[in-house]
Amino acid sequence: MSKFLVTITPPTPNGDLHLGHLAGPFLAGDVCARVLRQLGHETLLVSYSDDYQSYLLRRSRESGRWHVDIAVANSAAIQRSMRSVDIAVSNFLQAYGNPYFLEEVNRYFDMIEDRALVERRAASIPFCKDCAVFGYEGFGRARCNYCGASSDASQCEACAGAPEVARMGPMQCNLCKGTMTPVPVERLVWKLGLSFARLKKLYAAVSTRAHLSSYLERILAQDGAEWPLTRPGEPSIPLARHPDQPVHTWFAGLAGYRATVREFLAKESRLESIQDWWNPSVTIVHFLGYDCSYSHAVAYRALLDIEGAAPRLVVPVTNRFLKLDGKDFSTSRNHAIWIKDISSAYPVDAIRFYVALKAPENEVDDFNRADFARWVESSYLPRFLRDPKWAGAGLRANPPAGEALARLQGPIADWRRSAQPQSFSMAGMARALEALLVEIEHTDGGANAHLWSLYGLLGQALHPGLSSRIAAAVHGRRPEAAEWSNAVMAGEAADVHSV
Repeated sequence: MSKFLVTITPPTPNGDLHLGHLAGPFLAGDVCARVLRQLGHETLLVSYSDDYQSYLLRRSRESGRWHVDIAVANSAAIQRSMRSVDIAVSNFLQAYGNPYFLEEVNRYFDMIEDRALVERRAASIPFCKDCAVFGYEGFGRARCNYCGASSDASQCEACAGAPEVARMGPMQCNLCKGTMTPVPVERLVWKLGLSFARLKKLYAAVSTRAHLSSYLERILAQDGAEWPLTRPGEPSIPLARHPDQPVHTWFAGLAGYRATVREFLAKESRLESIQDWWNPSVTIVHFLGYDCSYSHAVAYRALLDIEGAAPRLVVPVTNRFLKLDGKDFSTSRNHAIWIKDISSAYPVDAIRFYVALKAPENEVDDFNRADFARWVESSYLPRFLRDPKWAGAGLRANPPAGEALARLQGPIADWRRSAQPQSFSMAGMARALEALLVEIEHTDGGANAHLWSLYGLLGQALHPGLSSRIAAAVHGRRPEAAEWSNAVMAGEAADVHSV
């Protein structure tokens, strides 16, 4: 049994979660953690509230509320939304003022500074005199100097680059819409490019999705890269060594995950120490939107390598964006589906399964509300769960053998491949279940107890509640079906040697 630490990128607590979040890191992280446990691995699933995000400061200015009050309220809402769709995090940390969090951020910063990887640099940062805000991130917008898309000066959503603010052109203030004026500041930068040769070697041994592989090839060629870490003049995470140089939240993610594990161990009164979960034998699986690639796949991987006594195998699993009825999600235009709303209107397992099928893992995909409603009505529940009279006819105890058993090898192999961290795909797992459903419908009139038992077993991570209902209905009548499905998954059923 191995240890896995699965992470979900910390949500900005300036609002609740919508379906786009679910289709990205949130559901995928939960499914991955569940399937790893199902396969016998000890697994933690962690995330935290990104309370030091620049966009939270902007929401505070716009609403007149203290940003910490906003963070606390929305963090609670986010956790309720996760629970409403059965996303079961081991711990969700509230970052603002959290001693574990602040200690870990400072520890990582001190670590790279002690290795002479931090320099002080003069810079010009756009500033709005009327609003008294800097254009580091949430308060300003210009053009990404790499791809030309509209972007803040932190992370470009279009190309996932870290824009160079001095090369972005005129920046507009997001509060008053006026043009910001560059002012001189001094910032602390990380000479991150010095780690790129080492990162190339590390990623040669890791399988990533195609868009991330191309991204890493492009970014890691910039071996002279420096990453500005501090934002003088803007409230952010305090550094004990540099009181005038607060560090931005993008640097803090790895520290946040480690802090969340530490808090979990303390809250649960576990006998383990952080070293039991933070050593070279532990594997980290990061779930993130593609736009977070620079922080997670580049900076955090470099931090772990520099740290040494830390998880050695790190698998970043990226996703693209989900559209809604053919258009981009937009909370400002009220074009969104909030998780709290859809989970109160539809079965949770139906939401999880359908969102997995539509997951934008490699390309942008679309969630169509009418299509989803039709699918729930016509395809979601097995007939023996929808119609008690049909169930009364009895499920047949007829274990597939020969060609019928051989036909199962394809879906099971696809499920196994999709369940592995380096080739993880919740969409692949969902498609494997759909392929198995085809076999079920063509075997014994859809009443084969053994196949339904296998379907419930393979679906545990995607639709845990539905799988429990299937197990109760099938195994209560045909307990031998459970033994057979477990044997198939172990490769021990008759005529099955390798699946």
